[in-house]
Amino acid sequence: PITVRFDSNVSPGLPVEMTAERRSQVTNLGETALVIYRVRNLSQERLTVIAGYNVTPHKTGIYFHKLQCFCFTDQILEPGETREFPVVYYVAPELAADLNTEEVETVTLSYTLYRSMDDLIDQSLAATAPNALARPGA
Repeated sequence: PITVRFDSNVSPGLPVEMTAERRSQVTNLGETALVIYRVRNLSQERLTVIAGYNVTPHKTGIYFHKLQCFCFTDQILEPGETREFPVVYYVAPELAADLNTEEVETVTLSYTLYRSMDDLIDQSLAATAPNALARPGA
């Protein structure tokens, strides 16, 4: 068995809350597992966000595999919206055979939410030319 800890962070100035449904989960190497991250838009504006992640200890990152993850694409959050983002993952059994990781009993999966590049570009355009984002017929 291996313990997987879950961590969540939000980029400074991003009006969003993010938490994992649990702090940790015990799973067996090679076993597919699921954790849910809850994300809430605290603002009155539509946000497009993207998640960056890391796995620690870093030497275990090559054994941590995400099969389904909200970090693969931009996520749109409507004003005040709360969403659940599933992460389906497994820790490869090869971790146990690696002499560099033989002492590892806990792995941490950490996410940080950021404004997506598209959202930043839209904000910049809106600030410099308020009508630049108006779509014909909208």
